[in-house]
Amino acid sequence: MNITTIVDNGERENIEFKEFLLEDVHLRDDRRQSLACQMKHRMIMGDGTAVYVIGVTDGGSFRGISRKMFEETLSVLNCIAFEVGAEIVDCKEHVVSDGYVGLATIKNRAVMKEHILVGSAGHVDHGKSTIIGSLITGMCDDASGKTCIFLDVQPHEIERGLSADLSYGVYGFRSGKTVHLKNPLSKKEKASIVESAEKLVSFVDTVGHEPWLRTTIRGIVGQKLDYG
Repeated sequence: MNITTIVDNGERENIEFKEFLLEDVHLRDDRRQSLACQMKHRMIMGDGTAVYVIGVTDGGSFRGISRKMFEETLSVLNCIAFEVGAEIVDCKEHVVSDGYVGLATIKNRAVMKEHILVGSAGHVDHGKSTIIGSLITGMCDDASGKTCIFLDVQPHEIERGLSADLSYGVYGFRSGKTVHLKNPLSKKEKASIVESAEKLVSFVDTVGHEPWLRTTIRGIVGQKLDYG
């Protein structure tokens, strides 16, 4: 993978940017739990593989960090990976003007669960977000956006009732029964289902409004969809 291409395309699916991580800050209980949930989500979107771009800001700027900080960041990632049953299997370093950047590939140590990825596509107002919201929660919609707001979470999306970016949902099966999300906005609950379910169904909710057609195309062709 070319790090420049990855950064140019931004954070998505199983790609996460981390400028740096510090052991005395990011391994505290609250931060550690948040990072673990984030890593689980990235791994489920990557079929058991996540790629962390180190030394790059959330906005995609190459900052570069010192050798010591680079190694400490890897150490923190390794601790988080171990906690979620994964490990760093590859790390590629690159030197930039201000220090080091790199790609850390993290993979699940356990046998992957049965998992399918389903993408939505259709015209605006055809109910893509609504039906996915109903599927992941088991709730019926009320025709006023009760379930679509689980995916359309940005203020302007809620106000206009239109998806403006890709969003993701998941539900699972355990002992032959469906495991729905009670609160799809809770990262902790999503991580719990990903961890405990025997089978998983993930959804990529795309955009129907024409001005964001490129986003829809990215959501369909940029991921390994099983069904659409």
